[in-house]
Amino acid sequence: MLDMCSSAAFIILPILIGFTAAREFGGNPYLGATLGGILTHPALTNAWGVAAGFHTMNFFGIEVAMIGYQGTVFPVLLAVWFMSMVEKRLRRVIPDALDLILTPFLTVIISGFIALLLIGPAGRALGDGISFILSTLISHAGWLAGLLFGGLYSVIVITGIHHSFHAIEAGLLGNPSIGVNFLLPIWAMANVAQGGALLCGVV
Repeated sequence: MLDMCSSAAFIILPILIGFTAAREFGGNPYLGATLGGILTHPALTNAWGVAAGFHTMNFFGIEVAMIGYQGTVFPVLLAVWFMSMVEKRLRRVIPDALDLILTPFLTVIISGFIALLLIGPAGRALGDGISFILSTLISHAGWLAGLLFGGLYSVIVITGIHHSFHAIEAGLLGNPSIGVNFLLPIWAMANVAQGGALLCGVV
């Protein structure tokens, strides 16, 4: 029961991200949520159960792995960005009388196929690659990696780029081989260090 409560958000994470990302990219948030639902559809093998085997789909001679994207971030972000671009272009060419019916239908069909065939696998590879690099640095560089991450974090915050780290952190938590966010305590210590320096200056 506790596991169900704690993992529910990660199972539908692409749907939640799809909704908010579409709103940010200027697309229809409900279509974004639908695309997230496609990426986590029960017809796809659960991403956390791949070890037990998965099936493939032959698409014009191309074998596509039918694996879901539960707990992932980058695949749905990239897919919804593409979907928003498709939707905007369709609205320019489809007559207003048919817009309500044709635009959502064509947007979901086009984006869904491209997401499953190209964007999804590419986004998964990107997320896994970033997680692998970070976990390797922590495993082999140890305190030096912590010093690097913690030291640069405050500088990065000034630029506002740190908001993009949420996708990386969610990817670490959703990755079955990692499952922890080891970046948060490092970045938290950077803030604590600044607080300590401030107290020293005040005292």
